[in-house]
Amino acid sequence: MTKQARATPLDRALRGLTVAEVMTRQVIRIDRRSSIADAVATLVTHRIDGAPVVDGWRVVGVISKSDLMYLVGDGGASVERAMTPVVFAVRSTDPVPAAVRMMLTAKVHRALVIDDHQLVGTVSPFDVLAALDRSATEAPAFNPDGSEAR
Repeated sequence: MTKQARATPLDRALRGLTVAEVMTRQVIRIDRRSSIADAVATLVTHRIDGAPVVDGWRVVGVISKSDLMYLVGDGGASVERAMTPVVFAVRSTDPVPAAVRMMLTAKVHRALVIDDHQLVGTVSPFDVLAALDRSATEAPAFNPDGSEAR
């Protein structure tokens, strides 16, 4: 006998929301040929902990502060050497709970939002939490048993 998946409080809170409604649209990109020092400066300047790595407009990887820590001080190293070449992506039309499950399963802190081979945004746990915060005053409260509070 298979159990039917029950909606979690997160699923209920984010019901009907798509990635497009919560994603960050202004994406800071780093060129694959950039130096490690330039990449560090970009992340610090924009107060972000990672960014897509591009070759022109094509996404070729992701760079994070953790990736950069390994090569800080290596004057000749490029971002291409430090980046993670695997990209976790979602579409802007995907449901937010599906994007959250993908990030949790893959153990990543952000997913790129790619539509028609174009980078259109990023989605992170912070974006999801901000959406939850915005909807907290609009959404009905739920009892511990999952029923809607009156």
